[in-house]
Amino acid sequence: MKALNYSAISISLVLCVLSGTSQLASAAKVALDIGTFQTISAGHATAVKCGELSHSEREELATHAAFAETAAVVANGSGRVMAARKRAKGSAQCGGNARSRAMAGLSAGRKFEQRYVDANRAQVRANKRKAKSRQARKLKQQQRARTQASNAQALRTTLQRSVNRSQEIRTTTRGTRGSIARFKSQTRAYYLQRRCKHLSYKQALRFWKLVAAQHDRMIARFGSGAVQRAQRQARSSANRSRCSPSTKQQVIAGLRGIRRDVN
Repeated sequence: MKALNYSAISISLVLCVLSGTSQLASAAKVALDIGTFQTISAGHATAVKCGELSHSEREELATHAAFAETAAVVANGSGRVMAARKRAKGSAQCGGNARSRAMAGLSAGRKFEQRYVDANRAQVRANKRKAKSRQARKLKQQQRARTQASNAQALRTTLQRSVNRSQEIRTTTRGTRGSIARFKSQTRAYYLQRRCKHLSYKQALRFWKLVAAQHDRMIARFGSGAVQRAQRQARSSANRSRCSPSTKQQVIAGLRGIRRDVN
């Protein structure tokens, strides 16, 4: 029955190796030479045949033998392992050094198991180091991404402030150009032109059309009362002025200014 149990365990473990389970894949990394396997297998065969060792020790040795066979198949191939197991069974003789042979198999099995455990622990530590390294890289990438996003946001904020400032400047400029005081100054220049005739007929006609267009805009924005007051003040100031090169410059400046404002 014990031999049957051993065979069942052995076949199961070999199938696990062939299916590539993680535990036996780790066992494959712990190379087991044919000589060590034969020592474990001979110890187990002797213990079963001769009743050597205690019941728990025989059970332990059966587990070691099955596990050792699995590792030996991976490392050496099934043909060599089957031949070694056959030799081990043939060497199982009772009497004499039978107990020593069984104990040698148990000792070799325990050492192999310890090697396997140590290899697994080393693998676990290596996996933890790799996971920690991956996590560190991930955190670094996330930090880099956050920094880049922050820098991009800061740049967008700076650009938006610049755009807002430009808009404020344009709005302020438009407000200055469209102010009632500016319209009053341009209208005064127009009245100076009517009085002093500094411009050609074509230029004077253009000036009149621009003043008319700006007049409508000013009424829509400030109301007719404010526009009429500005016109009266502009006409009065122009009528008090003497025609001169200075008034010509004022007329030309007024024409240029209202052309920019209307256009």
